[in-house]
Amino acid sequence: MTSHRGRGDAIPEGMTTYHPIDDADAVAVSELRRAFAKTTKPQFAPENRATYDEVTRRTPVPAGVNLEEGVVGGVWGYWCRPQSASGSSAILFLHGGGYVMGSPDAYRGLAGQIVARSQMAAFIPDYRLAPEHPFPAAIEDAVAVYGGISKLGFGSIGISGDSSGGGLALALLTYLTFTGDNGDISPSVAAVFSPMTDLALTGASLTNKSDADPILSHDSLSKAAAAYLAGHSARDPLVSPLYGVRSGLPPIRIDVGEDEVLLDDSLRYLDRAQQNGVECALNVWLGLPHGFASNVGVFRAADAALDGAAAFLAEHLR
Repeated sequence: MTSHRGRGDAIPEGMTTYHPIDDADAVAVSELRRAFAKTTKPQFAPENRATYDEVTRRTPVPAGVNLEEGVVGGVWGYWCRPQSASGSSAILFLHGGGYVMGSPDAYRGLAGQIVARSQMAAFIPDYRLAPEHPFPAAIEDAVAVYGGISKLGFGSIGISGDSSGGGLALALLTYLTFTGDNGDISPSVAAVFSPMTDLALTGASLTNKSDADPILSHDSLSKAAAAYLAGHSARDPLVSPLYGVRSGLPPIRIDVGEDEVLLDDSLRYLDRAQQNGVECALNVWLGLPHGFASNVGVFRAADAALDGAAAFLAEHLR
């Protein structure tokens, strides 16, 4: 990858835009690195679910976003609705957590940030987690929820998610686009953050970004993948959407930090999208770590990435 370190305006290169880090974010990243240097990188494990949710819940729910519990497609979750929401479109948001952790309650803030910016309602399902419920539980629940949303009268539906939830969102996009099993309406767009697209863990950044990434590691992702796969092939496109990219997918936006081990999961997904004529806009945020977009109020880049993703969703949903 071409070096774009430094300050200044965003640098477009084809379908990729590199966003230089600003001074305030550089200071905030340094402080985050110092904090994480005192601890070991977290593991994706059932016993860590409460701690993970506590940290994730720090993303604030914006003013003007209403929250309500609901059941869609037989799956419980949370609706996030802006007070002035357009009733014509909806977003299915799939939370992260390595398929082992995460919950709708913890992700109300991140989904709410997208809702406030797009002015469209979003549903966060409580899909089943590994190791208690390995593949295909998560994708089955995602398909069921999408089908449920499609029957609620919305004219268009977008899909979003972060980390493993971003990977699940892209896997769902592949399933819905090429099986025709999409309820009453096909997905119009996807916008994902730092998606885990390759559970075979073959990306070079898993190694060459290991020191730069203060949060994720090859070891933690390997254990999470093993828990979810339970012996299933990691190259199944419904597990690893990197292996399911082909012509016919709707427009996709990806936001990823430069300093994360999952960087190549996004770079390689873009490369395959380009080869297959899929509209895919990749935004690489220089010097930023995994999960930066959830740090609203900490990183200026978080607001910028969320603004961009929400605008992309709104553009293709309206």
